[in-house]
Amino acid sequence: MARMTAKQAKTPQQIVDAWIAGMQSPNTQTKYRNGIAGFQGNPMALAATTQALTKYANACQQSVVNGKRAASLNSADPNIWKTNAMNLGAPGLGTGATKAKAKMLARMTKWAGVYAQASQAAAAVPDDGGTNVGKIQAALQVLKAAKGS
Repeated sequence: MARMTAKQAKTPQQIVDAWIAGMQSPNTQTKYRNGIAGFQGNPMALAATTQALTKYANACQQSVVNGKRAASLNSADPNIWKTNAMNLGAPGLGTGATKAKAKMLARMTKWAGVYAQASQAAAAVPDDGGTNVGKIQAALQVLKAAKGS
């Protein structure tokens, strides 16, 4: 039988609370994990295809051209950014560093010797008593050579 009176709509707060409860649900998290585990492929390789990169670049460009990016940035509350950065971002620095340890170790294994060579190259240039541009150029030359540019 049809409803005789309209159902009372939920308030925005009720909608948001229900959304958060759904996202925090162990069932939702299990479904998310199962979806990730069930994916057979490399999402980074898919994102690196010419088609995906072109689509991304075009979408970024379009958001700048049509003003959507500027409007979104200008409507953001800097106090929310500050609160989130201090309360969520700052504590995440340590966990992020721990997660990135293997990548950082690989980079530093490659670059530690290069940094030593750059330091030696700079030390070999006489101090000019000022800005020491020659020392900077010598160090940069070593770094650029190691990078291959």
